Amino acid sequence: MLSGSTTRFARHSLLLAVFLFGIGCSDDLDARTSPRDAGADGSTGMDGSLDGGLGVDGAVETCGWAPFNGGIVGGVVNAIGFDLRTKGRVFATAGSRTYLSDDGGDSWRTQSRDVLVRELDLPTDDPESLIGGSPDGIVASSDRGQTWTTLSLNGLNVTAVASAPSDPRTVYAA
Repeated sequence: MLSGSTTRFARHSLLLAVFLFGIGCSDDLDARTSPRDAGADGSTGMDGSLDGGLGVDGAVETCGWAPFNGGIVGGVVNAIGFDLRTKGRVFATAGSRTYLSDDGGDSWRTQSRDVLVRELDLPTDDPESLIGGSPDGIVASSDRGQTWTTLSLNGLNVTAVASAPSDPRTVYAA
C-alpha cells in the first residue's frame, strides 16, 4: 500500500503526464511528442480525473477524464503546480496568464496576465511563493502569482525549474 503523499504525487504526476502528452478517451493511448501538440486536436485548457485516472480494476482509464478548465483562457496550459500544503489549491499557466484554483480545478481565477511561465515550482517554505521558468529566465512571485520578478538568467530560456526540498532557497534550472 502506498502512503497518502506517494499516492497523491502519483495521481498528480499522472494528471500532468496525461495533459502534457494529450492522452484522449480511446482504447489506444495517443502520446504526442511535444507539449505544444497538446492542442493540435482542437482541445484547450486542462483535463482531469476524479478517480486518479484509474478504472475499476486499477488500470489506467482514459475515458474518465473531463475538462477542468473553467475560467482558463488562452488554449494550451503551459505548466501546472499543486500546493500540497493547501487542499484543493492548484496553479496553472496558459499563454502569458497565471491562474489559481482553490477547489481542485473546478474553477480558476486569473492571478496575472503579463508573464509567460512555462514551468512552475512551489517552494516548501512559503505558501505564497512560486518559482517559474520563462523565456526571460527564472521568475518568482511572492504573492501567489499576482506579480512576477525576473531573478536571474535574464534572456536565457528556462524550460525546467525546481527548488530543493531540503533547502527551498536553492533553485535548479535548465
